[in-house]
Amino acid sequence: MKLRALLVPITFAIAMPVLAACGSEDPTPTPPRPLQTLVEVELNEWNVIPIVNQSGSGSTVFHVTNTGDLEHELVILRTGLEIDELPLTAKGIVDESAGEIIGEIEPDELQAGAQATATFGLGTGNYILLCNLPGHFQAGMRANFALEH
Repeated sequence: MKLRALLVPITFAIAMPVLAACGSEDPTPTPPRPLQTLVEVELNEWNVIPIVNQSGSGSTVFHVTNTGDLEHELVILRTGLEIDELPLTAKGIVDESAGEIIGEIEPDELQAGAQATATFGLGTGNYILLCNLPGHFQAGMRANFALEH
């Protein structure tokens, strides 16, 4: 009986420092990751269709699907001009110097049926999404795009 009476305090004395050590660390909280804005974009003959799925304060991820039969590209242009005011070159493409190119997904990544994903740093504001292959912009491959964080 006496041995049993001594085992409980001894076990308690050994276990307390071990248990205290397990909980004594002050865990550093993990800082929250900035939210991303995910934009799904469908390209086809002759549309650019953006859908904002989530809004956040971080970078902007564009997931682009070419559902058309031709290759396309996606250009993200920040400009103070309206879509109909964008100047065209003699080649039938938008003069990209009319604004600031924020990002671009090239035609080799957006062949017919292809998907591509790219991340760009877009701030709050108004943009124009367009396909700048010859004749595609004039055929309707353009869309206004506003981003609010």
